[in-house]
Amino acid sequence: MMMQALHLIRIETMNRLAPGLLALLLTVPVLAQENDNGDVVIEAENLLPTGTDEIDRIVAIAEDSVILESELQMSMKGVLDQIAKRGGEQPPMDLLRKQALERMIMTKLQVQRAQETGIRIAESEVDQALANVAAQNQITILQLRQALEQDGFEFVDFREELRDELTINRMRERVADSMPDITDTEIEIMLASERVGGEQYDLSHILIAVPDGATPAQVAEAQEKIDEVYDKLNKGLEFAAAAISYSDAQDALEGGRIGLRNINTMPTAFSDALENLEPGQFTRPLRSPAGFHVMYLNDIQSQSQIIIDETKVRHLMVATSDLMDSEEAYERIVDLRDRWRRGDASFEELAREHSDDTMTANLGGDMGWVQPAQYGERIKQIIESLDIGEACEPFQDESGWHVMLLENRRRSDVTDLALRRQAEQILKQQKSEREYETFLRQLRDESYVEIRG
Repeated sequence: MMMQALHLIRIETMNRLAPGLLALLLTVPVLAQENDNGDVVIEAENLLPTGTDEIDRIVAIAEDSVILESELQMSMKGVLDQIAKRGGEQPPMDLLRKQALERMIMTKLQVQRAQETGIRIAESEVDQALANVAAQNQITILQLRQALEQDGFEFVDFREELRDELTINRMRERVADSMPDITDTEIEIMLASERVGGEQYDLSHILIAVPDGATPAQVAEAQEKIDEVYDKLNKGLEFAAAAISYSDAQDALEGGRIGLRNINTMPTAFSDALENLEPGQFTRPLRSPAGFHVMYLNDIQSQSQIIIDETKVRHLMVATSDLMDSEEAYERIVDLRDRWRRGDASFEELAREHSDDTMTANLGGDMGWVQPAQYGERIKQIIESLDIGEACEPFQDESGWHVMLLENRRRSDVTDLALRRQAEQILKQQKSEREYETFLRQLRDESYVEIRG
């Protein structure tokens, strides 16, 4: 027996339909008619198998995209594989299914919104992301493909998932870039509050969300649910499994992992609760504007004094051009270097008069105190090979020939500078996270979503 269903698709949206649905429409009878508004509507007879063979039925529609049962099953398998690798506790399948489906819906909605606003990911960017994944796993891209296929994943699907991740990250960046810049006053206030520095806490969390403008009944319902989760944790339920099963946060399927945080930047109720924990323990339920949380401490990392090695360097450059080829430029810079060695002129005088480096020539080639690594591994090795007062042999790059003089070395305490940068980063992160969470709630509320099972 075959189960029959009708699905209405507007012609103007067909070019944005998921490939799975397009394939489905190409293999079933199609009828066309006009609705009351004069729009041409296609009625596609969608033949769905029943029982255990019902694998490609539509389980959800998110605006112009559909989610198939096979896609949902593959997503659930990925989560279960990750749980198995870390030896975690497997959540109930009905809860995992609900969480995985919601994640897929939000991914579809974010990708569609990104595309509507002009965000596109080039093939070269996807290629680089694939190369990064392979490198992180210390394998080649071919070996990555073989490993995925052995686990039952199609390489082309994995590639498209990477594209979606890149698209969503670009959307996050756009939201963050739209926010006002962090002011010096905000940074000074945070530094004065002593909420920067100290220990970093590696955290996970469970969130039971409370909607904006929630009624007392909705708040009470969320409170009851977080209390139930807290009770299950106290009875031995693994935290990551509980997050996967019950958390409303975007990181639920990662076991609620949110990474390193400075607890001094959190609300007092959160920081007070976390300060009393040892790694492997969790807090009581905590309230925030977003809802109710339980926080879990994975680890604590100390932040100590930051000392860096710096060098005082001068630079002399002879550029290559249509008027001066590489050989001529080499002969010229050797002559300048030899004049310095003979004592005919100081390095500063030669750089000021003859260097083609527009950034440092008027400063006598002075590059200031620098960290050698900031100019790349080649420059780092050249500088580190020099004694104080020594100039390197001429070396070439795409712009011309160069000589560098090492004037001094020092070790600098940059803890204060690092703390200032950390304060700025914390403020940016806090604002962007709040902004994006608001964006996601609005996106979900404004979008058409139909869950079929």
